[in-house]
Amino acid sequence: MEEKRKLPRIEVNWPVQVFLDDRIIEGTVKNITLKGLFVCFEEPLTLKEELRLSVFTPSEKAIDIVGKTVWSDSYALDEENTPVCIGLSFVKLSTEDISSLREILHGYR
Repeated sequence: MEEKRKLPRIEVNWPVQVFLDDRIIEGTVKNITLKGLFVCFEEPLTLKEELRLSVFTPSEKAIDIVGKTVWSDSYALDEENTPVCIGLSFVKLSTEDISSLREILHGYR
């Protein structure tokens, strides 16, 4: 299958928290680019939803992101076929966080 991504994915294993109205869900970022990430959570989330996340990088600087859930790995479904591992496209990321992320990812290449 031909790779259609414009940016290469960087494999990582970073902690992440997603902030919902009434709770925080812990997860792990599995891969990331400057445009989005693939993340697995402890519990399912819905698709086509905007979420507020904090990604904890190796530099221990939290990067705050608003991302939209755009797809799920069909092999990462719970018993009720609800996505547990999902791909998010970045919707909002500060200039400072983009710069920090760019610098961190550059070190992985």
